[in-house]
Amino acid sequence: LGQAVIRPQTELRNVRVAATLPSDLEVEVRRVGYVLVDLPMDSMGARGMWPDPLFAQDADGCAIAAGENQPFWVTVRPKKDAPAGIRRGEIRVSAVRKGKPVSWRVPFEVRVFGFTLPDTMTCETSFGLTFKTVYDYHHAKTDAEKGRIADLYYRHFARHHISPYHPTAGILEGPWTDKWSKPDNPADSIPTFDWSAWDAAIEKALNVYHFNTFVIPIKGKGNMDGISRGKRRVRRINGVQDDNPLYETYMERYLKAVEGHLKEKGWLNTAYVYSFDEPRREDYAYMIDDLSRMRKYAPGLRRMVTVEPKTEADRRDLEGHVSLWCPITEHFDRNHVRARQAAGDQVWWYITFSSEAPKVNEHIEHSGVDMRVWLWQTWLEGVTGVLIWETAYWNCKSVYPDPQRPQNPYEDSICWGGRKPWNTGEGKYIYPPRKSFSSSDAIIDGPVDSIRFEMLREGVEDYEYFAMLKRLDPGNPLLAVPRDVTTSLDDYAKDPAGMERHRLRLARELEGLSMGKGE
Repeated sequence: LGQAVIRPQTELRNVRVAATLPSDLEVEVRRVGYVLVDLPMDSMGARGMWPDPLFAQDADGCAIAAGENQPFWVTVRPKKDAPAGIRRGEIRVSAVRKGKPVSWRVPFEVRVFGFTLPDTMTCETSFGLTFKTVYDYHHAKTDAEKGRIADLYYRHFARHHISPYHPTAGILEGPWTDKWSKPDNPADSIPTFDWSAWDAAIEKALNVYHFNTFVIPIKGKGNMDGISRGKRRVRRINGVQDDNPLYETYMERYLKAVEGHLKEKGWLNTAYVYSFDEPRREDYAYMIDDLSRMRKYAPGLRRMVTVEPKTEADRRDLEGHVSLWCPITEHFDRNHVRARQAAGDQVWWYITFSSEAPKVNEHIEHSGVDMRVWLWQTWLEGVTGVLIWETAYWNCKSVYPDPQRPQNPYEDSICWGGRKPWNTGEGKYIYPPRKSFSSSDAIIDGPVDSIRFEMLREGVEDYEYFAMLKRLDPGNPLLAVPRDVTTSLDDYAKDPAGMERHRLRLARELEGLSMGKGE
């Protein structure tokens, strides 16, 4: 991964950049685009044009004004089983200057190391991806169109080692048509399930896209989050509400059946229930009612809550009910995390608009290394997964109510919460195709990538280097994160040089150990 930056002394037109390498490597060159940051959200930012989207190059190339920088993003991927060694290639630039064609060539080298990353990453990821928004921007109407678009998005996520909440587009509510038998005595009613469609989607998610988590929807449970707080959904299953004694009977049968199927398929350690989002103290009793029921009837289901208890009383109430803790980074409590991990719980964490400087954030105008160094901090703190609530939150209807003129994230990078600006880039890790705003035809294409999404990919791969080395040599001193990369959530380098140096050390060590063990 690198960049080629062109800064001409006189205007260039029809600029195109290509890279050539031997056939056992795949190489892609994209043009770096800029978006306006009109409202910086913390001390790290500044108003202006900031780089983020990564565009496929147009057939006619682009124009570059005299004295302006135009970066091109160069990504190289070795094919499976590419042998170790140095590969030499060149970057070719073609353009038109003052009406005449011109070209340049720059040699470069790529080193392939003698080990292979696994298809499925160790660091768990779980990112929101709302297909309703995606389909609207792609003008998709038919199931066939939506299916092709969903596949392209899933493949894009797979290339970045990012798992979406629901890798089951079209069957988000669960595959198991919860048909219940109708005996004379309602207490004898039992659920029957048709898992076929959902199982096929999950098998593809795990074996083709190599995602490593998915959310398991649980019918009948309560549902509440920070936005819909106070609008508690009535718990209901098989036609009865939770004030009916049969509710408990039906939930027991339902939960045991779901857990049993996941266990049979070998998916219990991949699935999790997103039990509750950012609860307040006054929500605990309501939330624990669901958690305790799942713990009692389906103890193998991972119960995730985005929470970091603030008091000892909070901790006493939640411990034992939550099995997968996911605090926001700004409320991360190392001592509590270590205690819960020692008790057998798992810990992820997440960032959002409130994670302001000096901590890493998804802001477009933050340091380019933020999303990558976050994964180094994840390894440093012994956290095993990362979560982001949304990746395609392109439109806020309270600011852009006209469905014919939705928010254009290339022109307005703000994530609006109601009419309040939350963040620049919040929930926008990918972009819709640019022709979404000039055509009403169905656009069968994947998303436009971003620098921040690429940095997440780099970070997940960095984490994997550490994880692979730990499996091969648990006492290796290189497993410690260097101080010139990060020492805490508030102290990290804004220059990627430290990460690059240590990744190179890890690669050399992995190559030696892997080849020595015949792997």
